[in-house]
Amino acid sequence: MESVIFIGRKLRPQVNKPLNQNKMKVIIEFDNEQDAVQALKAGAWYNAAWSLDQELRGIVKHGYIGNREATECEMEVYEKCREMLREAMSENDLTFNL
Repeated sequence: MESVIFIGRKLRPQVNKPLNQNKMKVIIEFDNEQDAVQALKAGAWYNAAWSLDQELRGIVKHGYIGNREATECEMEVYEKCREMLREAMSENDLTFNL
């Protein structure tokens, strides 16, 4: 059985290897420490964006902010914020689907 690994913009076939045995090593070099630190915090940014999206989703879906009922105006604002977050992610080719 032949499997394919996507690396950058090129496809490289891996013959007779199950997909779970394919490993990828990525080396990224930075010109300064600040850029490297920001890159290493990508997971934290993902978690923060996911948490915000889920909080906004919960408010819009259930109509509550904490223990009080949200106004219609608040729900519209939160729904718009969620749309804006998703648009910004889409424009930067980002998704919550890993």
